[in-house]
Amino acid sequence: MKHKWFVIFIYVMGAVLLQAQEAMVTDRPDFTESGQLVPSRYLQIEQGTFYANEDGESKWGVGQWLWRYGVSDDFEVRFLPPTFLENAKGKAFLETSIGFKVPVVKQSQHPWVPVSCVVVEKLLLPAPLDFREVEDRYLAKLCMDWDILPTLSLGSNVNYVTTRIADAWESEVQWSLVTGLDLAQDWSVLLEEYTIFEPLEAKTRFKTALIYNVNADLQLDIQYDVSAKNFGDYLIEFGTSMRVLL
Repeated sequence: MKHKWFVIFIYVMGAVLLQAQEAMVTDRPDFTESGQLVPSRYLQIEQGTFYANEDGESKWGVGQWLWRYGVSDDFEVRFLPPTFLENAKGKAFLETSIGFKVPVVKQSQHPWVPVSCVVVEKLLLPAPLDFREVEDRYLAKLCMDWDILPTLSLGSNVNYVTTRIADAWESEVQWSLVTGLDLAQDWSVLLEEYTIFEPLEAKTRFKTALIYNVNADLQLDIQYDVSAKNFGDYLIEFGTSMRVLL
């Protein structure tokens, strides 16, 4: 009997502590990354499985990995393992990158001043030769969040990317704006527009996603991403995010 009450006590206390935790903030499923860092000593793993159609060719993949660890409240390290991809060229594990995330504004006292951070990433290992286009890459992002209402938020990124392709360096600017709305206690939806300004053209895409927070440390999502120029160019992705205290 004592063991029974002990088990009940542990279960209740665990549930209380779990609810007391602040829900995690992820960098998926939108293109726009959050202005917040993973808390200190937490490992947060985000990933997705997708099917896409691009220029009339279909492809699918498993991965879209992002491993984030809070070294401190002011420094997050990031590891992006290779995604498995299958397309018309065959099957391969793609590139690997590393990076870090640091805060710029941790807490805003003014509604027009966003919580913000800077992300820096570098290509560590390129994709196999048959799949390779990018030989090297450096990326810097300014990530910003605004809490407009208790249930409504805005996010924006301004990114600068420089890549080496065929021994020549090219640069591009990326911009995004996302609106997030809480539908219920554990459900939310987002709408996003993002544009990639390449040297010769600008590519704009739209994205919508539905997010379900199973608990403070587990999130599920589904997204639909489509080109503004060609609605036949789309991506559907299912994702999960989880975190653990180490």
